[in-house]
Amino acid sequence: MQRLLSIALCVAVGVLGCRHDLTVCRDDDFGPGCCPECAASDAGSEGLDGEALEAASPDSGDVPDTSATEASPDDTATPVDSSSLQDSTVRVDGGDAVADSADSTVADTSSDSASDAAVDSGGTAIDSGFDSGITDVMIDVTAATDSGASFDSTTDTTEVDSAAADVAPPCAAGSYVCGGSTGRDLLRCVDGGLATIVTCPSASTCSASLGRCTACAPGTYSCSGAQRVQCDSFGAATTVVATCATAELCAASMGASCAVPACAPSEKKCIARDLLTCNAGRTGWVTESCRIDCSGSMCLRVTALVSGTGSNLICALLSDQSVRCWGTDAHGLVTGAPMALSKPTRVAGISGAVQVALGQSSMGVRLSDGTIKTWGGAVAAPTAVPGITAAVDLAMGIEHACVREAGQVKCWGANYFGQLGNGSTSLATPPAFATPTGFVATGSLALGGDSSFVLTVGGVHAWGFNGAGQLGIGTTSHALSPVSSFSGAVAIAAGGSFACARSSAGAVSCAGYNANGEVGDGTTTKRTSPVPASGLSGSVTQVAAGSYHACALLTGGSVRCWGANNSGQLGDGTKTGSSVPVDVWGLGGVKQLALSVGSSCALLTDEVTVKCWGFGESLGDGKSTPEDATSPVNVVW
Repeated sequence: MQRLLSIALCVAVGVLGCRHDLTVCRDDDFGPGCCPECAASDAGSEGLDGEALEAASPDSGDVPDTSATEASPDDTATPVDSSSLQDSTVRVDGGDAVADSADSTVADTSSDSASDAAVDSGGTAIDSGFDSGITDVMIDVTAATDSGASFDSTTDTTEVDSAAADVAPPCAAGSYVCGGSTGRDLLRCVDGGLATIVTCPSASTCSASLGRCTACAPGTYSCSGAQRVQCDSFGAATTVVATCATAELCAASMGASCAVPACAPSEKKCIARDLLTCNAGRTGWVTESCRIDCSGSMCLRVTALVSGTGSNLICALLSDQSVRCWGTDAHGLVTGAPMALSKPTRVAGISGAVQVALGQSSMGVRLSDGTIKTWGGAVAAPTAVPGITAAVDLAMGIEHACVREAGQVKCWGANYFGQLGNGSTSLATPPAFATPTGFVATGSLALGGDSSFVLTVGGVHAWGFNGAGQLGIGTTSHALSPVSSFSGAVAIAAGGSFACARSSAGAVSCAGYNANGEVGDGTTTKRTSPVPASGLSGSVTQVAAGSYHACALLTGGSVRCWGANNSGQLGDGTKTGSSVPVDVWGLGGVKQLALSVGSSCALLTDEVTVKCWGFGESLGDGKSTPEDATSPVNVVW
């Protein structure tokens, strides 16, 4: 028993103070009472004798035997394979050292035993102590990683050399990290080091878990305006792969390509009465329902309204250079057969027209090439007038016609009252024209009944029938040659037996027959010289004349009329005539006027809407049973 206690004390003191670099136990090395076994330990033993450990341990648990072979168990110790005792496992949880400690006061301190330690997060130093508090064993950690690398733990009775510890690998191979000074760099672990793969547009678009940027989806296509772009393999940026004609053509799901345009820029086409226009994106068509009709890739509009002395027809020249008329066509000028036209009807055989003229029983058009076609009476279809190649104006009376060509006037037809202006009463047949002289024609022609008027420098020149004083020359004598009249006029309109002119100041003056108040001066007295129409000074932009009434278009787009009103052609809600201008009810926004025998029509500024009032058969309102209108109604296209 004494021996056992001595050995135990020696072991305890040896662990604390024996110097294993000595081969002889000395008091100054081990302290007083050092036992001989210490010397044996110094001599090169791998550890304490298993028997001594068993004797030194106060517990009855297993005591490791450090010999190369298994020790025989005694009645207080369990035999242990010494190979399993070469490594003493130490586990560290969360970076705090946790040491395996024996319940006994004596630990296995063999100098060559290896301690495999699993160290979390960077190799925390392990303090392996014993319950007895006698021995503090420091472990030199040679390696520490999260992945379970082993540590070589050797007993050092003096200190742990922490500088000798190996550095843990900084990353897992193939893993990604977002870093850099701004957090925008995507780095990959390669050969134990981090290499920058790509720099993302922002830190928020760097994803280590995905191993890429998230600015866009790799390989996908998208649009930036009209540019088709593709996302790179890192999801960091896009590259332009195609530039489309429009942004809309890029928006289609077409991979690296643009969509094929459905139409060309500004392309137009007609389908029935609908106008289709290529949309801005060129992906399709914008449809507009035309109010008149669709022709020549455009919605038609009215460029001019016309009528004529003695006619109950109203005609519209359209933007496709065709002509449509409505009213009583007693001579079959529109369709070739006499009939009432309740709606605008296309004139057969006419195209390329830039001007239309109506007479009592004839009709004519000026074409874009400067030629003239007329028909009526014995001429059933539009026929070119020979000898006219550069006409700039055309007008028709009851039985005669005139054109203006380069400052000169040419006339043909009947000449009973000198209406051809050549100083005689002999008729003229093209190409043998009558050519009035003594003036330079500067403006439009106007033919009323059997009288002729043309604008010239300083006013008007007139010739022909003057039985009512309509030439405005102060007499009722016919003029076989041109005479000067309507001084200062800038526009002229000829009615059945009267005429009205507009001055540059916007005033209206009239002369001639006045039984119905056609002159508009508040009387019914015939006037052989021009007199001002009442209440129109300074406000008129156009004056128009019918057979027995006249109308003026005012500056603000309203209309006033005077004269006969038997069919409601004055538009004031009555059928009572007026010798002074009266307002047309409910009419505004007017661009142009045209008057027939018993009706009046107005083209509005939209160049589509036409309103008429007066004689029911000349309204163009589509009614199968015509009714007179004392205020404006819409023409139905």
